Amino acid sequence: MVTGSTSPSAATVGPPGPLDDAGYHFLAPRLRSTLFVLPGVMRCPPEYFVEAARRYGGVVTLSPNRIYLVTDPEGVKHVLQDNHTNYIKGPSYQVLRPLMGNGLFSSDGDYWKRQRRLIQPAFQHKHHPRMTDIIVDSTSRMLERWESKASRSEAIDGRSEVILLTVEILLRSMFSGDLIGSEEVLRDAILDCSRHMDLIGVVKIVKMLAWFRFARRRRFEQAIRTLDSFILGVLDERRRKQIDNGDLVSLLLWARDEQTGESMSDREIRDELMTMIQAGNDTVADTIAWTWYLLAKHPEVRERVESEVDSTLQGRTPGLEDLPALSYTNRVVMESMRIYPSAWGFGRTALKEDVIGGYRIPPKALVVVSPYVTHRRPDLWENPETFDPDRFLPERSQGRPRFAYFPFSAGPRKCIGAGIAMVEAPMVVAMAAQRYRLSVPAGFTPGLKTRITLTADREIALTPAARITPFPT
Repeated sequence: MVTGSTSPSAATVGPPGPLDDAGYHFLAPRLRSTLFVLPGVMRCPPEYFVEAARRYGGVVTLSPNRIYLVTDPEGVKHVLQDNHTNYIKGPSYQVLRPLMGNGLFSSDGDYWKRQRRLIQPAFQHKHHPRMTDIIVDSTSRMLERWESKASRSEAIDGRSEVILLTVEILLRSMFSGDLIGSEEVLRDAILDCSRHMDLIGVVKIVKMLAWFRFARRRRFEQAIRTLDSFILGVLDERRRKQIDNGDLVSLLLWARDEQTGESMSDREIRDELMTMIQAGNDTVADTIAWTWYLLAKHPEVRERVESEVDSTLQGRTPGLEDLPALSYTNRVVMESMRIYPSAWGFGRTALKEDVIGGYRIPPKALVVVSPYVTHRRPDLWENPETFDPDRFLPERSQGRPRFAYFPFSAGPRKCIGAGIAMVEAPMVVAMAAQRYRLSVPAGFTPGLKTRITLTADREIALTPAARITPFPT
């Protein structure tokens, strides 16, 4: 299932450090030299971390007293939930500020809490029907565009197709009528930003490369100016005219903090919208693209999805009420996110000294938590490299630790858009399965490319073939 594995065998493992008076180790098992760690991390961080965790355990010191990899569910729970106030996004997220500003993804502390309270109502279940209508309409148009490709047995670039789809869904859900005449310019600006946002490094040199290596930095900055101009213009007009379109912009514009009665400034709304554009676009798009690839590689799973979709929908477009009946399709998406979680890894900076798994974590240390690694622990997942959606059946999930699976992060900072994502991804997958059977070239297996999200290192060429079903679509 996974290619491009980079083993840390060139490094030597040190034993846990000596015990202090409290019985804790000063150092977790570690790779003795950062010079050995860095090349593996640069080549393929997820696979390098998988091997490190399998060799050295649930807490690994990647750089003495500075960087720790935590993959044991109890350790993950400690960082993301039990002691989450001690772990902030910190300096490793500064690379995102030119685009996202001080939005939810990069902010910390009391400001983050305030913003989360203000924004949370916009993502309540009562808003899902409107979002569902947008998803169905936009996906239908995409599938219609595939007809000519299917008639010529011509491949599509799976990720490019779904990126265009998710951008359209995002823009329509955010700005509704304000989009008229601006769709193409905004779409291109979003895609330019997406191309230039790269991996959040786990060491300083990676962060520097991720930010300064852009040969087309000016294009990135122009894309931000384009989006800023449009967003701030819309906010100004709606405030002046007291416009409420019921879309995401309006929900944020008229939101009030229940505790203080405060609202958000235009700049604060801009930062949150830009955060949603970036985080809500790439993450869902990569989930769908990886799911299409896995279905193409596993015909027995694809056939079960087709059978469920046909029997449940009988040729009509899905509605929000159909999602519970599409239970296998939902499990397919969940398993895709287990194998290829879009948010493959993220860092937290310790404010104060802490203990994780019996090992001391010093202040200012960077703790790296990786769903990609934890989702592959053989002590948590039977045959973890196997694509097996039924592992999420209730009877097979009993006894599995809660923090063995966290594709949307977890704890108080769990992705605010997780609910919407689990509407959008299964719905798009189901609609595509209604009309087309996707295939990949024989023997095709992509490697991994680590940006902010986890993508393939090459184009995923999917060839759509029209399905013949007893139901019109």
